[in-house]
Amino acid sequence: MFRFLGNMVKYDSKHSATDIVQMDATDHVRRGLIEARRATYISGSSARGPMGPDLPAFENRVDAEFFVRTTGGRTLNFDQATKETRSASAR
Repeated sequence: MFRFLGNMVKYDSKHSATDIVQMDATDHVRRGLIEARRATYISGSSARGPMGPDLPAFENRVDAEFFVRTTGGRTLNFDQATKETRSASAR
C-alpha cells in the first residue's frame, strides 16, 4: 500500500491520489479491516509476511505496544509509516 501510494503512476497511470476514497489495512490481532490512517504500524519487528519483512497494522495501540514488547520494533502512525516505507524503497 505505501509503495503504491508513493508512486501511483508506476503502478496505475490512470488514477491519482485524489481518486482514493478509502484505505484499509488488516488488523494483525482481529484480522478485520481497519481505516489505514488510524492504524498503528510496527516497523523493525521480527514479523515476516509472504514477501519478507512485514509492517503489521493494529487498530488498538495497546495491542501494538504489546506486539513490540514481544517481537521488537517500534510503533509508527500512518504518516511515519508512509515516510519510512518510501525512504526504504528509494534505497
